[in-house]
Amino acid sequence: AWSAGSVLHMVRILLGLEPDVPDGRLYLDPALPAWCTRLEIRRLKLGRHEVRLTVERRSNGQHEIDADTDGLELVRGVPPWLELAAD
Repeated sequence: AWSAGSVLHMVRILLGLEPDVPDGRLYLDPALPAWCTRLEIRRLKLGRHEVRLTVERRSNGQHEIDADTDGLELVRGVPPWLELAAD
């Protein structure tokens, strides 16, 4: 069972995907490697929402996001609970 879940975990890491369904937000901070220039997810269920995401890695390393988030606010970047405190 752990091997099936590892693929989903890898996709979550590549997209920097952090859902915050109670607050109506979906955080994305993609980091696709050069060998993976496009990643598409369809019909991802997050609570009562159904999400479609397409992330493309440009040759300059920047990422373009096309998404239908079904009422969730799409936020680019790291969610507050994952930010490192600057001391």
